[in-house]
Amino acid sequence: MPFAVAATPAVTVTVAAASIAPVPRDRVLPTTMDVQQQYQGQSICSPPAKPGVTKLSALLTETYGPDTMYSSRACKDDPTSEHTEGRALDWMVSLRVPSQQAKAVTFLDWLLAPGADGTKAAMARRMGIMYIGWNNQIWRGYNNVGWGELKGCFSKSKKSTSYDTFCHRDHVHFSLTWDGAAAVTSFWDGTAQATPPCATPSTSGKKPALPAARRAVNLPDETKVFDTTTGTGNKKRVCRLQEPRWSRDAPRVDAKIAAKGGVPANAVKALVRVTAVSPNAPMKLFVWGTGRKKPAKPQLVTVQNQDSSALVWVRLGKKGSISVATKTGDTGVRIHAVGYEVPA
Repeated sequence: MPFAVAATPAVTVTVAAASIAPVPRDRVLPTTMDVQQQYQGQSICSPPAKPGVTKLSALLTETYGPDTMYSSRACKDDPTSEHTEGRALDWMVSLRVPSQQAKAVTFLDWLLAPGADGTKAAMARRMGIMYIGWNNQIWRGYNNVGWGELKGCFSKSKKSTSYDTFCHRDHVHFSLTWDGAAAVTSFWDGTAQATPPCATPSTSGKKPALPAARRAVNLPDETKVFDTTTGTGNKKRVCRLQEPRWSRDAPRVDAKIAAKGGVPANAVKALVRVTAVSPNAPMKLFVWGTGRKKPAKPQLVTVQNQDSSALVWVRLGKKGSISVATKTGDTGVRIHAVGYEVPA
């Protein structure tokens, strides 16, 4: 379906002008579709342009020529923007210049067209486009609303050229999910990111007491007790840990440690190796006993697209389990038992 303009825009788009502009060249894509985009708001300061943003900029330049592109932005200048995480791009094409308008309309028509299987906005999903701002409107990939008004820009008070930047009439804004920013979606690397987010378990009951006298034991070998990439210790569910969502819930995974991998059932504390598997963002992982207070400081800090691990002593919580959460992005979680403490 061609790019549609709402009934009361401040500026009219001449869709017919788009016929003079090209579309990106074809590429081989898998039949499997990437998972539905999730809203992942800005949460860290990491301004350098991420791989997916660099690739999107290169794609636009290859297809439409060397227009101005902006990605990084100082955190102090815009503390609530994906620009400060290096996963947003402003493509400086103006609605008021017909040749530039044609580029934007053609690309958006191509980007948001349904796929052969009927998937809405298939290329945007394959690229990991989270939302788009253009011509007084915002398109959201994380719900089925489609285009909607952007920041009150349909009003007559914002019709003048002085609001062109605010209302995204002099540029197209793209914000990418962390998968898109990491360039690990099917459009960028040829492999669909199809692993769903992990379900957050519920907890109830009292926190277990920690005995005063304890005895520490090192296991002869590290033993894997939990792995979201294979389903080990996770009821055979393959999934990824994700960051807090726009609904303000707090995703986490719980891993039972007691009575697993050589750790006895009466263990009160465990030494575990926690690994972030293919993290799509520079992230902080928090590890704590299930049902206990989440720590203020992270136990593991990663870099984007690189497995990272840390040894953590953690007091076991309810049912001898520990919890793991991330502040930013998505990752697989793997846990090995290394040692434990039992009552003396």
